Amino acid sequence: MEKPYNEAYQLIENMAQNHCQWGGERTPVEKSQTKGGMYEISSLDHVHAKVDVLVQKLDNLTIPPAVTVAAVTPNSPVVPPGYQKPTTNAPNMPRKSNLELMMESFIATQAQTNKYFLNQNIHTGEQLKQLASKVDALATHNKMLKTHISQVAQQQASTAAPAGTFPGQP
Repeated sequence: MEKPYNEAYQLIENMAQNHCQWGGERTPVEKSQTKGGMYEISSLDHVHAKVDVLVQKLDNLTIPPAVTVAAVTPNSPVVPPGYQKPTTNAPNMPRKSNLELMMESFIATQAQTNKYFLNQNIHTGEQLKQLASKVDALATHNKMLKTHISQVAQQQASTAAPAGTFPGQP
């Protein structure tokens, strides 16, 4: 733009003051109402909750203080405090960090949760099938009742007063 400083400044000020007239590129996204009730949560909310729990666990991690080892002469029978003999089962095995242990625990728990939800889904599907069959039976019964009512109404109409005469006249 080839405008002098004062004109450009006034233009920017005018745009800032009248910003409510211009639509924003980003519109707030409203969460749709679920039909399941107050105990239903979305999968995204569930994942957010799990991530929050993991973050809290990471914040609560404490690093053990460094072990101080006292100097011991080779012939000394004194064992320094905190000293443990290395196990001979796995001499070069690296230790797992707390984060790795937590992640393994989380994955195991998640697998159990997935199995639980799968079983719940199967159970819910079976219940829906039973309900659908009951609704079908009720619909069939309703049709039978309508047919029966129409037959009774036709029978009553034929046995009532003959057509074309008023009930009070002979």
